[in-house]
Amino acid sequence: MTHPPPNLVRRQRSGSDHVTSSPAIKRASAAVLATSEQDRWNNIDEDDVSPVLHPFSPARTPGVQLDCHQEYTPLQLFQLFFDKSVIKVLCKNTNKYAQHRLKNGMKTLWNPVCDRDIYKYLSLVIYCGLLKASTIRDLWRKDRLLNLPFPSSVMAGFRFEAISSNLHMSDIEETMKNDKLKGTPGCDRLFRLKPLMEQILIACKAYYHPYQNISIDERMVATKARISMKQYMKNKPTKWGYKLFVLADSKNGYTCAFDIYQGKVQTHSGKGLAYDTVMNLLSTCSLGTGYHIYVDNFYTSTTLFRDLHKKRYEACGTIRNNQIHFAQIPTNALSKRAIRGDIKWIRDGPLLYVKWMDTREVTVCSTIHKAYKGETVQRRVRNHDGTWSLKCVPVPEPVKAYNKHMGGVDLSDALIKYFSVTQKTVKWYRKLFLHFVDIALVNSYIIYKEQVLAKNQKPLTQKKFREVLCLQLADFENDATTTKQGPTKPEVVVAIVQPSQVLCKNTNKYAQHRLKNGMKIVWYPVCDRDIYKYLSLVIYCGLLKASTIRDLWRKDRLLNLPFPSSVMAGFRFEAISSNLHMSDIEETMKNDKLKGTPGYDRLFRLKPLMEQILIACKAYYHPYQNISIDERMVATKARISMKQYMKNKPTKWGYKLFVLADSKNGYTCAFDIYQGKVQTHSGKGLAYDTVMNLLSTCSLGTGYHIYVDNFYTSTTLFRDLHKKRYEACGTIRNNQIDFAQIPTNALSKRAIRGDIKWIRDGPLLYVKWMDTREVTVCSTIHKAYKGETVQRRVRNHDGTWSLKCIPVPEPVKAYNKHMGGVDLSDALIKFFSVTQKTVKWYRKLFLHFVDIALVNSYIIYKEQVLAKYQKPLTHKKFREVLCLQLADLGKDPTTTQPGPTKPEVVLAIVRPPQVEEKKECYPITIVDTSASAKRDKATAGLLQQRVCLRICNSWLVSSKALEMPPALSLTTHGRADERRR
Repeated sequence: MTHPPPNLVRRQRSGSDHVTSSPAIKRASAAVLATSEQDRWNNIDEDDVSPVLHPFSPARTPGVQLDCHQEYTPLQLFQLFFDKSVIKVLCKNTNKYAQHRLKNGMKTLWNPVCDRDIYKYLSLVIYCGLLKASTIRDLWRKDRLLNLPFPSSVMAGFRFEAISSNLHMSDIEETMKNDKLKGTPGCDRLFRLKPLMEQILIACKAYYHPYQNISIDERMVATKARISMKQYMKNKPTKWGYKLFVLADSKNGYTCAFDIYQGKVQTHSGKGLAYDTVMNLLSTCSLGTGYHIYVDNFYTSTTLFRDLHKKRYEACGTIRNNQIHFAQIPTNALSKRAIRGDIKWIRDGPLLYVKWMDTREVTVCSTIHKAYKGETVQRRVRNHDGTWSLKCVPVPEPVKAYNKHMGGVDLSDALIKYFSVTQKTVKWYRKLFLHFVDIALVNSYIIYKEQVLAKNQKPLTQKKFREVLCLQLADFENDATTTKQGPTKPEVVVAIVQPSQVLCKNTNKYAQHRLKNGMKIVWYPVCDRDIYKYLSLVIYCGLLKASTIRDLWRKDRLLNLPFPSSVMAGFRFEAISSNLHMSDIEETMKNDKLKGTPGYDRLFRLKPLMEQILIACKAYYHPYQNISIDERMVATKARISMKQYMKNKPTKWGYKLFVLADSKNGYTCAFDIYQGKVQTHSGKGLAYDTVMNLLSTCSLGTGYHIYVDNFYTSTTLFRDLHKKRYEACGTIRNNQIDFAQIPTNALSKRAIRGDIKWIRDGPLLYVKWMDTREVTVCSTIHKAYKGETVQRRVRNHDGTWSLKCIPVPEPVKAYNKHMGGVDLSDALIKFFSVTQKTVKWYRKLFLHFVDIALVNSYIIYKEQVLAKYQKPLTHKKFREVLCLQLADLGKDPTTTQPGPTKPEVVLAIVRPPQVEEKKECYPITIVDTSASAKRDKATAGLLQQRVCLRICNSWLVSSKALEMPPALSLTTHGRADERRR
């Protein structure tokens, strides 16, 4: 066999991104192809060549994509997948579906659900996974055998059942329209799942990037439903169910991406289902290059492996002998009488085929490994005297690597089945909803475990992790505002803050709408407290493996859980799940009738909430000097014209938002939703108008430094910004109008890494810099070069690579430093994103608004604490405290322990005096300006707590973070003491 030259091996080991494109490697690869023996199978004693592998170049650093210096609670990690926006969508769609059922004759009481109800409902779902009861109602039993305090403390059993029976992920009206298309190409079979599924997929790839070895395999979600999507796989432990194609990290089983098999359809590529499945999963994850993909014989084909190799992926998998283009060469092949450990191999270009005799013949195809490297494995071998003994037999390298790395999906399945929240359901899509909760729970635990192990600490077990998460969800809306008096308050600046109850109002109205349309369920109007408790119980159900949801409210010796009952009744939980809704149903129906006319508002379902979020974003925080403007994609697969495609974004399909964020901390100052192509007001293009509108919305001031990418950068924009007393910096396209097209002394194609060319045109500076490729930047802020350097891997004269300091222009260094404001905001959102799969498009955006509110609340809190030179809570701990406050959100101590007569209270937002040298974000405090407040500190504290709960509604769920500092020392005993006081 011919071996590649030594310099080829050295370059391969160097890890350069340009290995496969070098002429030496191409010549060596051609030599290998030309000299490979394809007329016979080779024996174990014949040496194979080392394949030329693509260097491992991931799109992001492999591992958890969170701040490694922060500690995150189980609730915060779970909220990465089920964030506020997801909960809001569930509330809206559930309430709307419940109202639809009531109108159609459903004979069950229904109270509209809110976010808190969803959290409580999820809490109980996890609880059922921890405690396996015979039926859900056993959790609410109050007899000697079953008397669990926890379920009843979270939610009543009938409420839980009502929510379960009405839980809906998609808008019922749009679902009905889709159902009318059954049998036509326009029908979407996964329409009821899309809103949540898309959000889970976004979160799966946003907060974790897999290591080099990944696996793709099928997963079965058990069901006996009579539906054509149900599949049979005889070799799986679960033989009947919904089939999912899953891409998982081989190291820990993290589910990176998945797709639901809908049945036989025409594949896009024409190369088969297996081929398209692998390619779609890889494109969804946006991994990078150099990954090693392990698959079984369902996926393995020579066409797939060659195409993966061209895309700079490597692959290994078992292969069927009747596969097209398989090496069908009988000469010296593995015989039927071969003994255990016999190896035959043959190479066809980058493809290596290996046959190995174990208990039966095993055939593997690989583009990663050599045929044999002298490794052995222990096997029971029969001796000549008829006895059996353990012996070391040779094993091919591809087989050993396959056994080691193929089990990523199996590991994920095992983690899910330990405490699976799946239960018996009537509707088919609710079974998949519970499986999405399982994926979120397992991925959350894997993220937590990776973070803890990175700190050389001992992580919690998965059971303990779910138990903690269940409790946090149940207490999601606890208000832990203390009664301690702070320092003397400075001058009052702003006046009364009114609470917002838009969500509760619309949810209740939707439930009534469903009742009129025949929904047969009793409905009690919900308040903000109900929504918060509902969310707490949903996660709690995943911790306790009960047979039915109602088991969480049982009160007997075996099952006596206090938490669920203390949060919400079970029937209330169920009712909220089925009627959760966001918008006013009557006004929405009026607007829908105007479709196709100029009077139709495409964002009508979002406007009330979006306007309030924008007002709050700019009211409570003012950005520092450096800000960035960039696009943000809210992932969706909805069939709507607002959906956009951005190939360079991790989320390629979704709703496009233009976002202005603080470069220092990622605070979202303003945003706008792209609705499609329209005539711009200025006539200077979409990018120009977008920047100007965002700046005018924020009312920043002057002298700000604005960083943008090449979508926005233009000479017209930068000159106009300079006239308005703004400065700007951004990458620019070479074909931009008015760009300095001067060939003299320009940067050549053969320029080495670190070469710089620049030219100035008035206030505009254009800089070209050679990195791995040419980078062009325009700026009105910086000089061209100030002697700064940056480390880069540079190729030496002898062909090796080493780190060297190369010159870097000042605009490039500043751009890299300050452009990431929106990306930082996106990362903070995705850490604990509440987005989930929704049917209605606007519910996906609603959940994203909740994400914005949560992250902005945490940033405000962190700025407050750092301004006092104190150590802030981690993002995880912040959400934990917030969860406890939301769980107790409706408990007003003033109603149970009346104090002295209260005088009239004037409510106001208080801000400390401005500091000239250092800009700070100041806490928003509600104070009682009456004189009698000083005489009764405890009463004033309780009143302050009551007002703070009202302020939460103006920020929705996340605004509760504004009152976090008084609750930093809150403990379980502290809450009990507060209730006694």
